[in-house]
Amino acid sequence: HAAADRNLPPIGRVLEGVPPDLTRVIEHLIVKDQSKRCRSAKEALWELRVDPALAADDLSDAEAKADAARTEAAKKKRRMRLAAAAAMALSAALSIFMLLPERPRQAPVGPPPPATGVVTKVHHDEWLLAVAIEEKGETKAREIPLSRYDRIFINDRSHVLRDLRPNDRVIVSQTIDDSGRRITEIRAYRPETNRGYVKSVDPEQRRFVIAVEDGEREAELNLAVPEGLQITFNGASQIDGRPVALADLHPDDRVLVSHKEGEAGRETVELAVERVVRIDGVIRKIDAEKGELTVSFGAGDAAALTIPFAPNCEITINDRRFIDNKLLEPGDLRPGDVAAVFHDTQAVRVSANRVLGQEGLVRSIHYDAGTIDVIGEGGKATTYSVGPNCKITLGGETVDLADLRQGDVVAVSHDSPDARRPEAISVSARRPADRSRWALLIGNENFEDRSLTAPARAVADVNLLRGALTARYKVPADQAFVLTDESLVRLEQSIPDFLGRLSANDELLVYVTGRAYRNDAGKVFLAPRSFDLRRVDATGLPLQWLIDQLERCKAKGKLLLVDFGRAGEGSDLAREPSPAEMLGALEAPPGRAALRTVTAVAGGKEGQRGALAPGGNEGLFAAFAARAYSGSADKNRDLRIEPTELFDFLQDRMAASAGPTPELFLPDNRPPRLSEQAKTSIQRLAAYIGRDRIDFEAAQNDFRDAARAAGKE
Repeated sequence: HAAADRNLPPIGRVLEGVPPDLTRVIEHLIVKDQSKRCRSAKEALWELRVDPALAADDLSDAEAKADAARTEAAKKKRRMRLAAAAAMALSAALSIFMLLPERPRQAPVGPPPPATGVVTKVHHDEWLLAVAIEEKGETKAREIPLSRYDRIFINDRSHVLRDLRPNDRVIVSQTIDDSGRRITEIRAYRPETNRGYVKSVDPEQRRFVIAVEDGEREAELNLAVPEGLQITFNGASQIDGRPVALADLHPDDRVLVSHKEGEAGRETVELAVERVVRIDGVIRKIDAEKGELTVSFGAGDAAALTIPFAPNCEITINDRRFIDNKLLEPGDLRPGDVAAVFHDTQAVRVSANRVLGQEGLVRSIHYDAGTIDVIGEGGKATTYSVGPNCKITLGGETVDLADLRQGDVVAVSHDSPDARRPEAISVSARRPADRSRWALLIGNENFEDRSLTAPARAVADVNLLRGALTARYKVPADQAFVLTDESLVRLEQSIPDFLGRLSANDELLVYVTGRAYRNDAGKVFLAPRSFDLRRVDATGLPLQWLIDQLERCKAKGKLLLVDFGRAGEGSDLAREPSPAEMLGALEAPPGRAALRTVTAVAGGKEGQRGALAPGGNEGLFAAFAARAYSGSADKNRDLRIEPTELFDFLQDRMAASAGPTPELFLPDNRPPRLSEQAKTSIQRLAAYIGRDRIDFEAAQNDFRDAARAAGKE
């Protein structure tokens, strides 16, 4: 009985004469689903027609039992005397009744006709069933009281009340059981679900036959398919762009079908068909976390299939199931593999073909000869010929051989394993990040003060330059810090925090763009998002403050790119200096240069305004800076662009584009130079050392004069 595919025979087949109520209780007690069994002895007694209160009564007091017996005996005698008198009276009455003339007999009232409806609610505890009865085209709600003698069937199998569910279709009828008792019979019908395989299909009659397992034997179901039923094939509702039809089913197709009793027998409600089919394409993605495969078999997204791997999916690569004595798994497949995928709702077999390849580090590139030397595992170097038809990518972007550099990590594919110098079919490269490189990119384009002229493409230029630095110039993505459309408070907090992370061995590139304005004293302030032109000093970020922060930064190399002064029509632009004028307005300590450890490149000279690149999608200065760091300014191809290399490249390209002229500001960190006035003041102060008597007030005045002239020196 514990076996999933075995059932005990009905008790009536084993023993004769078992009462119906006992039969129901036994079947209720041995049903496989334990949740459907009797939940208590009281419930079993109830179905056996035994009063649980009497069954539970247990009088343990012997004397009380004896008294009760004597009392009962006395009552019995009185009942016998009364019964004798009643019998005599009844005999006389019957004699008189038999002498009366016979009256016509009425026909017995039969049970009402069966009613059809839908279950709306099942009240288990109250033995009550709510049904929406269908009568003469109308639906009426009825509550049907039930007892333990009533019978309930679901799909012609005996069940109990709590097995009924809302939405079950039912036929309610009255009948007489074997003991002559009128009982209610509920016959419920609901869709059944079976899994099997197709044995035959008759599209004209819209019927098909499936074989299903029923215990140890195989049973057949002949099912009707109504018009308009949606059929799915391998999880899809269409085949070749049209709905799946019954005629598409083949013998031996696996099916999952739900069916119910209908006018023409069992009628299909849902039908899912599975069949292993083959598609040929190229693997585009392997999602190990989801266990899915995406393969494209044509042009466009519509010609791509994403499907999960079956648990025991068979993988072959170049007709081999094992490589290095290891059974191939889905994770061994790669995007780009040409594959035949055999699938139903899951991929059951993938047969892939792959060109040979090697992963390694580029040791050297011979640009003129069109070859690269790659060091693979074990330090073995292989020289590959890179022809004009070889597809080269760097960070996923198509590039030329001239864009590759020594130290790039590459995956080279080829189809000539025995050649001394294989011809590369494709080279997929990525550039490892250099943790000593940092970038700070600041751009404001949107202002709360609507009177300000928005600098076109400022934020886009920040993102453009960041992309070039991280993809091509080895700046780690987490060390390229972007601040766009930020408030003054955010800038004042974030910039020192970021610069404080750098060490003495690091290199820093800073790019600033947006709008900047002079105050009445001629000092320059950068405009954050919260900038107010009427209160420049209070709402702007002083350029001098930014320079002071950069000077305090420990990095050994610091380059500042200033890209302001973009053209516009607003009256506010009269107060905006050019990039070169901004740097020229910086204040220097006495005897020192304004830029001591920072090199700066201004995007335009005095009186010049910035310009957009052709097409208007990016600023001209930012566009050429991005190209420079993508490799165009790296003349010696050492993946290092010195400030002078960058300036020469920008100067040439912007001149060729008739744009503004960049200007280079080199740092001057030489010891301070003292003026003649400072020297005289210091000499006068030093003369006090040799005096016996000192006028301290005069000495204090001389000290102040020297401090003003020579500063901290």
